[in-house]
Amino acid sequence: MDCAKLLSSNIRNFISQNDLASRFQNSGIAIIPNFLSDEGQRIIFHEVANVLPLLKRRNFTERTYGTDRIMNTIGSRELFAKTTYIQRLYESLIIRTTLGNLAGEAVFLPADENERVVINRLSRKNDVHGGHVDTYSFAFNIVVEAPPIGSGGELLVAKGSLNPEDLAGSDVDRYSFLKNDAYFLRTDASVHGVAPLTGTGFRTIINMAYASAENKDAISYSSDSLYG
Repeated sequence: MDCAKLLSSNIRNFISQNDLASRFQNSGIAIIPNFLSDEGQRIIFHEVANVLPLLKRRNFTERTYGTDRIMNTIGSRELFAKTTYIQRLYESLIIRTTLGNLAGEAVFLPADENERVVINRLSRKNDVHGGHVDTYSFAFNIVVEAPPIGSGGELLVAKGSLNPEDLAGSDVDRYSFLKNDAYFLRTDASVHGVAPLTGTGFRTIINMAYASAENKDAISYSSDSLYG
């Protein structure tokens, strides 16, 4: 199947009409609602559902930033071995071109193969993806499941800061999402994380990592602990 058929037909118009490239380059985030087509949701979400039993439970404090990881995850190697279209979509020209246009620069597949596409799932009260700054410059995230608004699980970004403690301050941006939203995030320039779940629901994300020319050959500091 042509990967373009997995995407909503109005994405290009939405990006241009809302000037998402300027927004991303100024704010470090671009949000695209209703990202996958109906057929795309059926195929991609079905692949995610099939691998959910393979996700591993993580509960540790990440050493580099001293923040908690309490969540379920799966790395690229196992994910790609059990799915087809998630990898095709990640590597597709249409996605890489679209993201490069938003970023204003080329995006690359990172050297750390096990962190290229991962699934991160918060599934219990107090599950959290603590504050951090990524090795690679960009992350493209597709929301498979979203908790009810007001139940935690918001994306937190302290723009321009590299200190996780700033995510607890008043000058932090908070983003809630709906199922089938997608968001493109600059991940190496601002500390970010996911707030703890406080109620019912799940936060399940397909996270696609892309690198800039400057860091495409780097190896992620967190890959082994999160996805190994």
